[in-house]
Amino acid sequence: MGMTLNGGVITGNSSGDAVLIPTGSGNEPVYCSLISSNGNIFIQGAELNLTTSGKGGRCISGDASLVMNSGIVHLTCSGNGATYTNSSAATDAYHSTGVKVDGDFNLIGGEFSISNSGTGGKGIDVDGQLIIGDAIHEPIVNVTTTGASITISGGGGGGGPGGGNNGNYDESKTVKVDGDVTIHNGIITIDSANDGIKSLGTVTINNGVLSIIDSYEAIEAPFITVNDGELSLVSTDDGFNATHGTGGESSDGSMLTINGGTNYVDASGGDAIDSNGNVTITGGVTAVHGPQSSPEVGMDYNGVGNISGGFIVISGTNSNMTQGFNNSSSQRSVTMKTTQSVAANTVFHIQDSNGNEVLTFKPKRSYYSVVFSSPLIVNGSSYTIYTGGSSSGSVTNGLYTGGTYTPGTQETTFTVNGVVTSVNF
Repeated sequence: MGMTLNGGVITGNSSGDAVLIPTGSGNEPVYCSLISSNGNIFIQGAELNLTTSGKGGRCISGDASLVMNSGIVHLTCSGNGATYTNSSAATDAYHSTGVKVDGDFNLIGGEFSISNSGTGGKGIDVDGQLIIGDAIHEPIVNVTTTGASITISGGGGGGGPGGGNNGNYDESKTVKVDGDVTIHNGIITIDSANDGIKSLGTVTINNGVLSIIDSYEAIEAPFITVNDGELSLVSTDDGFNATHGTGGESSDGSMLTINGGTNYVDASGGDAIDSNGNVTITGGVTAVHGPQSSPEVGMDYNGVGNISGGFIVISGTNSNMTQGFNNSSSQRSVTMKTTQSVAANTVFHIQDSNGNEVLTFKPKRSYYSVVFSSPLIVNGSSYTIYTGGSSSGSVTNGLYTGGTYTPGTQETTFTVNGVVTSVNF
């Protein structure tokens, strides 16, 4: 049987904990859910205010799919998770979840918000695919997780939540999807204690405004495509992370593609643009503030990095892993490095031989390298690099447009001599 909520105001509170049922060589948790259905759930105009505080509590749970066309949904979870021994006699963990469905979640319209403060807590957890918005509807979506990770098994040192690359953790992700994620439209704000959007399939952004205001990794999936929209990604590790999750330094066939949009990436401690496969840029305006400390870099890929259109600037470190774009690109680019750290918020400026502005950019962290590509980079033309100074133009995410640049220190002049030009300044 399915469930349809056409209207009215529904308020619910639960404090029940998950119950462990003996199964096989251990147990399986059975969850306390405020709204549960073994068929499809449709929200079409209803207002839901649901709160759960029990261990592993769920606000909405379904064995099939969830479709929200209109209405207002506010979900609040505060119950912690816990470890247990599963039916295979292995240590596992359970956690609270705002929405958990075994099928798809089509969030087409309305206002939808989740806040989960429980350890290991999830906002949206979907076994199928997640679709947000369409050509007409622009849902307002807010998802927040603040809980600490649950340690299932400790690691042996290195990075990662809880310490150790070899550890196993139940992490507080805001959006976790086993299938594909497609954002057609909407105003989406994500604040995550761990990953912002994690998909085992594809993440495709066709339009809308997506703001991941805090995360460990902002967007992770084997295939990530940005076609249009306004993106703002803030992370303490990777910003974009295209990966199959197999690790290693060889290409795993994953792909990050940026075809358009206005994209801002701010990664304080990881690779701002990271692909275990290829990176392809065909359009859009992308401003990337990479980390300030090696070995992490502004852009890192294991396959090929090609650019054929668009405008992109990437600040980064002095790591020997710093990468620009490949010679197989059809649009020219410049990779610029210095051996002396340039202080945070110091303007980096490029102008052509006629004094016309090509780039004015203010990285928010100290930097040793800048990778830049634009149709304004022309073969055979000469350009001058300045650091410091100021601009009277409008600044968005560190990128200046219009106005007049007042020169700081002239660093060097270079001439573009191929598809990829390397410069020391």
